[in-house]
Amino acid sequence: MAKLKSFNVTFTNTNGVCFAGRELGGAIVLDVASKYKMKELRLRFRGYALVHWTERHSNGQGKSKRTVTKHYSGEELYFDHTVVLFASSGNQYETIAEGQHKFPFEFQVPSSCPTSYEGTCGRVRYEAVATIERMFGVGHSTISGFTVISHIDLNEDPRVRESTTAENEMSLCCLCCKSGPIAASLFLDSVGFVPGQGIPIRAEVSNGSRRKIAHMTASLQMIVKYNAVKKVRTHCNIIASITKNDFASAGSKLVTWSGDKLVVPVVPPSFVSGCHIIDISYVLELIVNPAGPSFNLPVKMEVIVGTKPLRISNIPHSQIPDPIGIEEEKYLEKNRAPPSQKRRSLDHPNAGKSMDELCTKDNEPASTFEECILGAADLVDDEEYEEIPGPVTFTPMYPHYSFTGTQSPFDSGLKKQ
Repeated sequence: MAKLKSFNVTFTNTNGVCFAGRELGGAIVLDVASKYKMKELRLRFRGYALVHWTERHSNGQGKSKRTVTKHYSGEELYFDHTVVLFASSGNQYETIAEGQHKFPFEFQVPSSCPTSYEGTCGRVRYEAVATIERMFGVGHSTISGFTVISHIDLNEDPRVRESTTAENEMSLCCLCCKSGPIAASLFLDSVGFVPGQGIPIRAEVSNGSRRKIAHMTASLQMIVKYNAVKKVRTHCNIIASITKNDFASAGSKLVTWSGDKLVVPVVPPSFVSGCHIIDISYVLELIVNPAGPSFNLPVKMEVIVGTKPLRISNIPHSQIPDPIGIEEEKYLEKNRAPPSQKRRSLDHPNAGKSMDELCTKDNEPASTFEECILGAADLVDDEEYEEIPGPVTFTPMYPHYSFTGTQSPFDSGLKKQ
């Protein structure tokens, strides 16, 4: 590759992100040190899902006992399309001049494509592979990954707007003595959230035992199911957590926890709509830890992670953000008052606006595309691309929204699932 200084696939879409049903644009950038002969330059677009893992099983007994490794896999293809961006006439070779050359392209991503995902036992991957064909069929290839997002709009799912309560209870035993039960409840006014948004923690513990409540932990769990032929594997990973242990009411019969928020990190949306071999769900779990030796009390509630947040008109009043920097109740009271009684702040853009005006898409929180916290994958781990020098790393990117007054407590060193 002495003459070939660089050979890359670049994208004009922001951060290489394309929404399902939209157009992916970009160019192949070729930089040569001197005159360069080639016959053809082609670009292959491929989108697919793959699950694969191995398990060891023992057969037989005694000396005839054998350990066998079994492979479990499944695959779906969403598109595999190749376009020729440069070609010589007939069997001749064209010579391109020294310097940088750009070959633009456009590709329509099918609307049925699921959101990108990279995990330990499976993936939904989209890639663009450029290949130069030279004399005698000898050429070079390069690969780039891009993210596809299939929107999960929380405003379109009626389940999201429903308030939900989850409950659980247990009794503590100490030798032959049995104490009263401990009952815990977890409350949410809405079960739909987006990355960057805080899940408000609101819990109550009715403590009928003789133990104090030592601490409580709220965690967000990502549950991934990989569906192979005749086999299913499930991975569960805690992607965010928060612990509280300074309860003023720790020794009383009613212990409450409110005011804290568990921020949703940058992760793929729920469901992986359009993919039949990978499914993602999220569970908010409260763990109540009584003092002393005992079992923990878990309370679980499923939540939905979307790509578009609820607009203010769809959010229960207890979750309406403060758009002008005053307390929520004062804001609601001010907007219910007659126009003549409203106080206006001329130096704030939202002053005097009605709730309908504040509920438009223009007033959604600012969003950016951020890398998934699960980390990068190697695009050349496929045997099909052994000729491409690796590793070529790629990390899917998802929408992340900026909500004022929230900070993310998650550990960025999480492992793939």
